[in-house]
Amino acid sequence: MAKKVWGGRFREEVDGLVDRFNSSINFDKLLYSEDIEGSVAHCRMLAAQGIIGEEEASRIVEALGAVRRE
Repeated sequence: MAKKVWGGRFREEVDGLVDRFNSSINFDKLLYSEDIEGSVAHCRMLAAQGIIGEEEASRIVEALGAVRRE
């Protein structure tokens, strides 16, 4: 089994549920851009409905853009 990046931080074996959750990381990397785009759309909807303000929405969208560029 491959050595886990976080393995040195824990004294006990990581639960199998965590392994199963993290097993899709390589696939998730392929979808990150679409995931961010969905978050941007959700943010804009929240602003359009008055749930968050336009200024707050702009800051969130800007931050999501920064995440995408990383």
